[in-house]
Amino acid sequence: MVPSLIDEDYSKILEVLPPSNGYNLLCKFHCISRDFDLILFEELDCLGSIYSQVLTASVLPSYNAEWQTDLIEEFFSGGICHEEIANKLMDVGVINLDASPKTIARFAYKDFEFTWKDGSSKSLSQKGLSYNESR
Repeated sequence: MVPSLIDEDYSKILEVLPPSNGYNLLCKFHCISRDFDLILFEELDCLGSIYSQVLTASVLPSYNAEWQTDLIEEFFSGGICHEEIANKLMDVGVINLDASPKTIARFAYKDFEFTWKDGSSKSLSQKGLSYNESR
C-alpha cells in the first residue's frame, strides 16, 4: 500500500537501499545546500533488482559548522564551484570523513520502454522518491 503523504507517523530508513544482488557506483558529485551543508550525491547501478538505478543524497558531517559556513562563503565569493569547494573542505579537515553521512533523500529509477511510430526508445523514468526533512 502506498503511504499517505499527510500521515505524520510515516517514516522510512533511507540508508537501506532497495533489494539488489549488488551495486556499482556510476557517479558521485557534491553540492552545497542553502544551509551550508556539504551534500554528497551518489548514483548506483542496481544489479538484479526491480530498479535500474538509485540516487542518494547525504549530508557529510562537519567538525565545525560555523567554520564550514565561513569557508563556504569565502570560497563562493571567490567564484569557486561546488565540487572544488567540497574538495577544499575535505582538504582543510572541516569534514569528518570518519563519521557516517546522514542520508536525506533517495531516488529509485526503473527502465521503461517507450515505443514511438518510428521505433522504440529506452529511457529512465523516476520510480520513487523518499526524503527526510529533519537532519
